[in-house]
Amino acid sequence: MHTPRRLFPVLFLGCVLAAGPLLAAAQQFGESVIQRGHVQEDVYLIGGSVRVMGQVDGDVSAAGGRVSIEDAVNGDVAAFGGSVELRAKVKDDARITGGEVLVHGTIGDDLLAAGGTVSVAPETRIGGRAWLAGGTLDIGGRVGKELKAAGGSIVIAGEVLGDVDLIGENIEIRPGAIIHGRLQYRSQHEARVDPGARLLGAEVMLPLEAPPGTKTGHAGGRVFMPLSLLATASVLFLLFPNFSQLTARSVREAPWQVLGLGFAVLASGPLVVILLLVSVVGLWLGLIALVLYFILLLLGYLTGVLFVADAGLQRLRRPEPPGKGWVIGALAVTLVVLALLRLLPVIGGLVAFALLLFGLGALTRTLWRRYTNG
Repeated sequence: MHTPRRLFPVLFLGCVLAAGPLLAAAQQFGESVIQRGHVQEDVYLIGGSVRVMGQVDGDVSAAGGRVSIEDAVNGDVAAFGGSVELRAKVKDDARITGGEVLVHGTIGDDLLAAGGTVSVAPETRIGGRAWLAGGTLDIGGRVGKELKAAGGSIVIAGEVLGDVDLIGENIEIRPGAIIHGRLQYRSQHEARVDPGARLLGAEVMLPLEAPPGTKTGHAGGRVFMPLSLLATASVLFLLFPNFSQLTARSVREAPWQVLGLGFAVLASGPLVVILLLVSVVGLWLGLIALVLYFILLLLGYLTGVLFVADAGLQRLRRPEPPGKGWVIGALAVTLVVLALLRLLPVIGGLVAFALLLFGLGALTRTLWRRYTNG
């Protein structure tokens, strides 16, 4: 396959801007990575478990299953992982994405965080703005400027010196909370404001309509989705057979690097989209980036599926390389197995998430190599 060199920067503009340093100059890889001592330059870490336990005078970029920043950073922090804890003083911005995010320190400028659960501890101090997104948001501490948040459940128990804009299903302002600016929110339910909270500005509620058709079509979707994925994966493989197999097999070459890159790309996409959407001039760019991000997720997942199918064919130990028919058949079997696994409450989701991470990482690694090597 001849990778279009001009297409790569467009598709990966948002995601690779944040992941790019990890691609180009990652300093440490491994199952367990610990950064100790005083470092006077930027630090790039990828691993199953990542800990920063020494002062860093530059930026910190970290990705892993579990990431913990425990000492002062005199630059920016970009952290991506299944679980991310920030327990240190950060001089500039902090950009964090993870399944579980805990912010427990001082941030000199802005905080941008997204995750399944995002918690801002009561002693946290944010000098600039806070932009948060997640399933559950628990916001304490003090925000020096505006707060923008979107989530299923949003709880504010801290102090915000600027305006507050919220989008959520359940919104609660707890006793002791202080909002100096305007409180504006979109929700299907009225926010629960405790009498012990202090709202010094106006309170504005805007309607949030539920999307139509969310309770219909599930049975048809369970049949249509695997067929659609099989058709898409087959077309991609038939159009670009060499590149597709090369990308899938790169997981075996550098699994930890691929996993870290998958975290980085998965996490950086929402951050870039949020940045564009909340800016006045970037609304349309944000919508375009959102579409490209979902396309990238689809390609990443299909790459992970192709890796599993390729691994299954390798175990057959056939004397000749498998033909296109064998590969498409293996894709079909893999997608059927994954569809059955999704019926299991926890296991199916974990398997799909792992395939997505490895697929995104492998796709990014292969495209980056082709782009940089010409």
